[in-house]
Amino acid sequence: MEMAEDTQVKRKVFQILVDNTSGVLSRIAGLFSRRGYNIESITAGVTADPRFTRITIVTSGDDIILEQIEKQVAKLIDVRNIMELKPEGSVYRELAMIKVEADKEERQQIVAITDIFRGKIIDVAPESLMIEITGNSGKIEAFLKLLDGYRILELARTGIAGLSRGIDHLVFLEGEKPQEKGWIEQHLKA
Repeated sequence: MEMAEDTQVKRKVFQILVDNTSGVLSRIAGLFSRRGYNIESITAGVTADPRFTRITIVTSGDDIILEQIEKQVAKLIDVRNIMELKPEGSVYRELAMIKVEADKEERQQIVAITDIFRGKIIDVAPESLMIEITGNSGKIEAFLKLLDGYRILELARTGIAGLSRGIDHLVFLEGEKPQEKGWIEQHLKA
């Protein structure tokens, strides 16, 4: 008797290392669009080596779709490496900037909530406060729920960025391997 494939929708975070060339992000997003795959979040930035960019994509689908996504992205010419960032072996962070309408009476309450979440007030205007908060998506969602009684004028979220924990999953793109303790620090200074 054959086992049925798991068709439950799952969420995965992929880290993709690519050549830092123009159009690479567009080609990756285009692949998702052409195949009908959903991108829940995408962030990109140059790595310690300016020749490469690290892209973090959050996507969802059943096991078959997620496997297809990984294989299709890996085939793209500028892609050097793709790996799943599993929650138990990774650290995820997101940045949110929130502009909240606030009169003199509301400011102290909003500042107190922001302090509890270790956020920062980054701009004050006569009728509003702008807040910066970083953390995992759950922390940001919890913070936004506490602001439910206030009028949010604008909200900007970066999407998650993530890295694997420790050094076991480091990717060395040019065949390099750390030879001794402290190699990574020396390599990054070079």
